Amino acid sequence: MIKNNNRRLHENIIQQFIPLVKNKDKKPYGSKRINLIRISQEKKVKRLKTALLTWGERFDHITNRDRIQWRRDYQTVLQWERYLYTGLNNRLKGGELVKANLLYKKYLGFQK
Repeated sequence: MIKNNNRRLHENIIQQFIPLVKNKDKKPYGSKRINLIRISQEKKVKRLKTALLTWGERFDHITNRDRIQWRRDYQTVLQWERYLYTGLNNRLKGGELVKANLLYKKYLGFQK
């Protein structure tokens, strides 16, 4: 009788201080909503990247300042793309979304 109580106490102490290892296949990957947002942002960033490349190819005679600004914008878009592809729960924040919209208007405005 005493042995059983000691065993139960020992098991309770182990469960309290040592986290139980759960099934690794059931590892949480974020919610479905966040994954859908991330996928849609990946598509939009890819479209923005294509627009930046098209703008760079189409306009040969631009000022040096515009060329430097284009390079910064393109590097920013590449960083966003890498960030979105690195994790399942990664998505762009509010300020990054505002900047993406401004870049989209700036570099796709020439086609309209």
